[in-house]
This record gives sequence, C-alpha cells and structure tokens, in this order.
Amino acid sequence: IQGTGQGLAYRGVKINTLKTQAELRATNALQATIQVKGLAYAGHRIDLQAHAQGPLTRFTLGLDAQWPQSRLSVAGLVSHQTDMWGLQLGKATLTSTPLGNWQLLHPATLQWDNGTGSLSKMAFADTFGARITAKGRYTPAMNQADLGFDLQSLPLDFHTQTEGASLHGFLNAHLQAQCHGVCHVEGHWDFQKTELQWRQAGTPHTLSLQAFTGQLHWLPKDLSLAADLGLANDWGNAQVTLHSPATLALPWHWDTNAPLQGVIKAHLGAPLFAAIPIGSLRIQPQGQGTIDAQVLGSWAHPQWTGTAQLQGLGFFVPQAGLDVHGVDARFVGDGKELRISQLQASSGSGQISGTGIVELQQANDFTLHVTGKNFTALNLPQVEAAVSPDLSISGNRNKINIQGNIHTNRLRILGTDFSGPKPSSDVVFVKNVHKSSGHALGVNVHVTLGNDARVVISGLRARLVGSLAVEMHDGQSPQVDGTLRMVDGHYAIYGHTLTFQRGFILFRGAANQANLDVLAVRTIKSSSSFAVDNTPVEAGVQVTGTLQVPQVALYSKPSMSQTDILSYLVLGTPSSGLTSQDALLSAAAGTLFSASRAAVFGDSLSSSGIDVGVSSNGNATGLAGAMVTLGHYLTPDLYLSVGQSVLGNGTVARLRYRISRHIELQTESGTQNGANIFYRIDF
Repeated sequence: IQGTGQGLAYRGVKINTLKTQAELRATNALQATIQVKGLAYAGHRIDLQAHAQGPLTRFTLGLDAQWPQSRLSVAGLVSHQTDMWGLQLGKATLTSTPLGNWQLLHPATLQWDNGTGSLSKMAFADTFGARITAKGRYTPAMNQADLGFDLQSLPLDFHTQTEGASLHGFLNAHLQAQCHGVCHVEGHWDFQKTELQWRQAGTPHTLSLQAFTGQLHWLPKDLSLAADLGLANDWGNAQVTLHSPATLALPWHWDTNAPLQGVIKAHLGAPLFAAIPIGSLRIQPQGQGTIDAQVLGSWAHPQWTGTAQLQGLGFFVPQAGLDVHGVDARFVGDGKELRISQLQASSGSGQISGTGIVELQQANDFTLHVTGKNFTALNLPQVEAAVSPDLSISGNRNKINIQGNIHTNRLRILGTDFSGPKPSSDVVFVKNVHKSSGHALGVNVHVTLGNDARVVISGLRARLVGSLAVEMHDGQSPQVDGTLRMVDGHYAIYGHTLTFQRGFILFRGAANQANLDVLAVRTIKSSSSFAVDNTPVEAGVQVTGTLQVPQVALYSKPSMSQTDILSYLVLGTPSSGLTSQDALLSAAAGTLFSASRAAVFGDSLSSSGIDVGVSSNGNATGLAGAMVTLGHYLTPDLYLSVGQSVLGNGTVARLRYRISRHIELQTESGTQNGANIFYRIDF
C-alpha cells in the first residue's frame, strides 16, 4: 500500500503533505512508514515520522515528532494477542528549549487486557533532577481504578509574549486515588522558589511566593480541601478551607447539587495594590485590604457571603491629573447581592462618599449613589475643577446609566495663549478623532457653576455663570444644552483693558459646536473723538462662530474704518496722521486676526521653524498694505512665505533662493506678480 496527500483538512486539522508506505507479507510480517509534514491544529504545528516492522503479534514501533525548538523520540515494542494489546516503551527522549530535556528512566508498559487498562510505573527525569512518575490500573466495567501521580521539583517556566508576564519556580505534588465504585483520593502540593514577573507601564514587578501549600482529602461523602498562600515582602496572605459531603464516583463524576461550605480569609498588603494593573491608573503603594468570606449553597449554585474591606488606598489618574487618597470601602455579601455599605475617597480638600448594591445573579445589575463636596476632579494645566456631585449610577454588564447633578465649587479654565494661527476647519488630527465611549453608556447630568468659576487665558479674565445639561444615549457623542456667561470680565492687550459688554457660550448640541457671542470693548474719552458732542468712543473685538471655528471681527461705536478701530485699540486715538505707528498697528492686526486660529497650534509654529509676522504689500502704506505672513525655510537656501492682507483681499506667495553668498533671487505671485534680485551684505 502506497499513498500520498497534499493540502488535507478535516475538522480543524490540516496536513500539508502526507506519505505512507506499508507492506504485509504472507507470513504476517509488517513493514510500514508514514511521514506527515505540517500537521496543524489550534495554532500548533508539528512534523511526524513513524515506522513499524515485524510480525503483527509483536512488532517494533518508532516515532519521531518535531515542532519549534522541540523534538520527541519514542521507541517501543507492540504486542497483540486475543483481547490483549500492549506497548512496551523502551526509550523516550524529549529535547526542548522551553520544556527542558527529559528522558524515560526505565522501560514501562501500557497494556489493555480483557477489559482492564494498566500502566506500569513510568518515570521521566530531566537533567536537573526533576521527576514525573505515574502508574495506574482502570477497569471500566467494574468501576475500579488505582491511580498514582507524582511531581518532584517540576520546573515552572511559562512566558507570555503578549502580556510580558512570566512564571518561574518549582512544583512538588502527589496524588493517589483508589476507586471501587466510589473513590478515596489523597493529595498535596507545594510550590517552591516561585516568582511571577510582569511589566506595567514599563516598570517591572515581581511577586514572590513565600509559601503555597495545600492538602486534599476526598473520602466517600467527605471532601476536605485546605490551602495556604503566603506572599513575600508584606504583599499579603490567604487561607482557604473547603468542605462538602460530595462523593467522587466512577466514571469520574460527583453530585453538583451537594452542599458546599468554605471559608476564605485574606490580607492584602500595600505593595500588592501598587502592582495590580488597572488600565492607566497608577495605584499608590499604600493602604491595606482584608477579606473574610464564606461560600455556601451547592457546587452548581454557590452563594458568597462575608465582608471585604479596603483602607487607606490611593491612586493617580494621569488623564485628569487626579490624586485620590484615603480610599476606604466596605463590602458585605449575603449570597444574593453585594452591598457597598461604605465608600469614601479624598482629593484636594474635598471628599466623596457612596453606597451601592451589586446583584450576584446572572446579569449582575448594580446601583451606586455618589455624593461629595469640593472634590478635586480635574487638576490639569488647562483646567482645574473641584465639584460636589450627586450622582446615581446603575447598569449591568451590558449598559451603564449615569444621572444626577454636579455643582462646581471651584473652576479654573486656564487654556493656552490665543496667539498663533490655527488650521482650517477641514484639517483632521488623527490622534484627536473621537472614539466612542461605548455602545451602552447613557448620561443625563445637570452641571451648575458655583460662585468661583473663572476663565484665565492669556490676557482674558472673567467669571463664568450658568448651567449645562449633558445627555448621552447608547454611547453616542454627548449632547450639551445650556448657556455659560462671562461676567466681570476683561481682556488685556497692548497695555490696555477691553471690558466685556457681553460674553455668551451657547450650547445646543455637540460641545465643540457651541456658539460664541462675545463683545469686548475699550472706551476712550478724548477730544479727538469722532463724535461731535465729544461722547466716548468704543472700540473693540467681536467674536462669533463656534468654539471649534471662532470668527473675530473689529467693532466700534460710532462706526469707523478698521484702521481707526485698531488705532483706538492700540493707541487710544484715530490713525489720521500717525504714519509712524504703522508698524505697531500692523502687528496689532496680525495678533487680532490670528486669534481665531490659535487654539490648536499654540506655540508649535515657532518651535517647528515657521515664522509668523507682518509685512508690506506693494506700494501701499499703513494698514492698507499690511499683510499677515507665514514663512519657512524649505532648505538652508530656499525660503517660502505666504501672506494675506489684513484689511483687503490681497494674497501673495514669495519664493526666495540664495544663489551665492551675496546674491538672492525672489519671485512673487498673487495679487501682483514680479521678480527681484537682491545683493546681500552681512555684517
């Protein structure tokens, strides 16, 4: 018989190539080989080669298997008689980088004889003295079994590439079972020199097992389990005891409705909390925890009761600059629900507290009520906030709903400087693209501002009043409704103060689409006023548009040219006859008209080598020819700049190339076209 195959697959098992060759002679002598390459299942791949030779009643068998960094070789003798099969292993070796080097210490026999399976004592040892020993006998028809299994200094060396975690140590274990219908099982285990290592936020952590031992006694109608865990360096400890009148019977089953009674006592130390990976939270090495729990009910439906308590915990939330300390919590379980009878935490000079219930059945419904006063919820360079929440949080594993009120005791919107340009509205920053907060998050929260809510951005100083209603359905973008008003505010620019006559931020939908209605003016009392009756002149800035794309325009009362408005803003007098102040007015125009483009770029333009300034356009003088320009060296000798007229529609693009040390060529395109040659002298 000869056979070949390629690209075989059946129920998740795949084989790249298969070759078989077998010959059975008239004397019942067998000679066969089989080669399998690329046998793959569940992400594992192995190559196999087997050969058999001799009479069907007694032939030799060899097997060689290879997979990444490992190889297994087995040689034995197969015997067959009526109602009897036997395999006598004479040699077995495993050479593996991750598993170590193992070999069979002495021949062992695996046999099936008249309905009874048996394994003589089989012992494997590695090069460092570890040993695995197994033996047993099983008669299914009579429900009888006698099994023994021993591990001696078994090395534990497991590593996960994705999580960067590893487990190292040694395990000693013994298990003995005798069954005559029902079973009597005895066992114990002991971990030695065992460490769990992992990395969290780039920091390595090591958890050392000082002791982890256990004993198992399973008699008919009497199961007893005890385990003791001790962690080094004050990480904590735990003790577990378990009792049940369950009976283990062949074929390997027990009554899952048998009563269950267990006790878990644990002490959790501060280093353990600091090493627990919880997202981006930085748990501080402080505080402690205790668990005193009981498990009742049955194996099929266990019921957890008891208490757990946390004291003095602390953590830091980088995204909010939030330093939370003094976290205390008490949990009480009665088998059906887990009650949070005490929850409190401090941040800044304030505190929050709460109570809640978590159902321990099926969907795990939960409710949590949180209240507080003057709790620091944000502490960022741009925003500082201390709040008094009154929130109700409910949900289950599929959805979360948050509703209630938040009152700000203190709010500071510090922001960034308004100077510098901002990209147009069609520019999308990939890292800032909104990510859904979850398909099942619902929010209905009313936010009110207290008496200490202020905005302080560059020269802007104002107090904020108002309230907002925030709603979110099924994890969609939040919708905001309400009005924030700036009162007692002013804007300082060029040594002068602009007073807010009105300042509204109107929310009617997405937060970044809030509408602006701001008017800041400077009042000038001067005999040079345009008014015949010498009434004061008001010159200022009006801001409309949205938070994302604000629009800035000049304002005056009475009406006048934009040149005169700028002159009043900067100099307190009209521009007539002030040609010597053109440069100052041009700079003021550049700052005012770039204000609506400032929030995104900030100071990044200058740090990236982009020059921002005001230049002259053509032969016009004063503001009529002023242009706001952006420029950048493409190479050390090639400079590109673009400009936009402050008061007109003129645009210009200039390209200047340095031909030699003293000669530069400049071309200009836009409202006017031209070319120039410059002779440059550096001194």
